[in-house]
Amino acid sequence: MIPAPVLLGNLVESLRLVASDIEDQIKALPSFVHLPDEIALTYDDEFSQADQIHQAGLINDSIMEKLKALESLFDHMSDNKELWTHQALANSPEWAEPRRMARDILHDLDQGWNRKLHSPP
Repeated sequence: MIPAPVLLGNLVESLRLVASDIEDQIKALPSFVHLPDEIALTYDDEFSQADQIHQAGLINDSIMEKLKALESLFDHMSDNKELWTHQALANSPEWAEPRRMARDILHDLDQGWNRKLHSPP
């Protein structure tokens, strides 16, 4: 079992990826991946551990609700195939919202969003 602090670190990195501008997202991920999918799936993978992080007391109820809202937004976005293009990731207002939400969560966690990204866990 992975310790909750490690899971939190992975979650923070996935949030930084979501929060980043497209230029930094491109730099952070391998060129062979489909960028919009990889960003959302990376967050989804780490979000799946949020309950364990919450139960360990590393995130509060408010942050947990915001994490759920971001996951729900990505689920809703998945219904619109036009949002899952490089062009949409770069220019659509629909992708501005997950960035804003991730930045807000990182702020609540006292984590900067514009730090150098690491490769996703």
